[in-house]
Amino acid sequence: MASLIYHDVLDTVRTPPLTDGNNDWEPWHVANANLMLSVILRETPVLSQTHAFDSGVVLGILMDSTAEEDNFLELIKSGRVRVKLQDKHDSNLVSAFCSKLLHDPNFIFSAWPEIHNDPKNEPDYRKDIVDYVKTGTKQGLPEETAEKIDKLIRFSARLTESPIPIEYAEYDPNLLPSIIKKKAKIACEQEDELSKYYTQLDEANARGRSVLYKIINTMDELGEIRKKALREFVDNAYNTVVAFSLKAADTTLTWTADEKSTSVKDCIPAKTHLRKPFSANDVADLTVLSWKDVTGFIRSSNSSSPDYFTKELAAAKFLAKVSEHDGMGLIFRPKIFSKLKDIVRDISPIAGIFINKNLTSAISNYAELASYNMENKYISRYLGMIISKTDG
Repeated sequence: MASLIYHDVLDTVRTPPLTDGNNDWEPWHVANANLMLSVILRETPVLSQTHAFDSGVVLGILMDSTAEEDNFLELIKSGRVRVKLQDKHDSNLVSAFCSKLLHDPNFIFSAWPEIHNDPKNEPDYRKDIVDYVKTGTKQGLPEETAEKIDKLIRFSARLTESPIPIEYAEYDPNLLPSIIKKKAKIACEQEDELSKYYTQLDEANARGRSVLYKIINTMDELGEIRKKALREFVDNAYNTVVAFSLKAADTTLTWTADEKSTSVKDCIPAKTHLRKPFSANDVADLTVLSWKDVTGFIRSSNSSSPDYFTKELAAAKFLAKVSEHDGMGLIFRPKIFSKLKDIVRDISPIAGIFINKNLTSAISNYAELASYNMENKYISRYLGMIISKTDG
């Protein structure tokens, strides 16, 4: 069975809708790039049903172009990217989407501004959307909405066509409260300045993120910076719960700079393996990649080898080739490093991203990535050799 990885950068809170007031594409690019790199490195990303039908990033891939949609859905159909539904009463993704529309009025949709609970706002199209799914009749539904639904239906069909049967998350309603409780205990023991507020969150015994958000919003004496820190902890705790429900062996969590206050490392089940996602700097040069590139690489490369180094080596060469093809090249500013070009390119799937900025930075960041794969002796050996040469 494939080892699954969960990416919290796809969390709809971390990728807010693009509106007139928010045109920041960076979180979307980072999320898409993390997903691409995960597939290239032969990991198996797993999406929650919310990611599948309400992530602007995922829907953006489907709406981008026919080629991007086709190639991404090929990965869905082949099981290279997995989706797990929430309720066993739903037999497919579209059914899960309609269940949320009809039976969960408190669910806040991020990628569907036409679905809301504000009677003062424009018409709420949730009933019209369900009717369109069932009958194909638009009844005044905006064209863009109808197109998104068509894309979602196609996504759902590819998921159903996969040789992997429809999978379901196994949600533990007690996990989020237990993480909050443990955090409150640790904060009190360490005399953390936020301990009082973690205790308040613990006393709520909340099973959902929205309830915790509401409590944080009432803590006016905290100020916005500390409120943000608490929300970041809640986001990390929530995403840990989602990852756990999806049986993800690895979980990438976006950690705040103030890790002591917002970290969930000491509060989660021992078998949850945390690591940081690739950052905006890490993936800055990946705009040249397309899902067609990614799918082509998967089709053409050898997937039988269980050796992580072999997979990384193939990924590194692929990224270098794409970069050179698009005229980016791999630029080594200090001439002394030029002889190391091939070995750096060969051992590191992210070296090509960092290399035109600073080789030492590339090595440093790759060392952090390598720490998550300590069983790989090749990485330690090659890193040691490169670092010893650059030190001089």
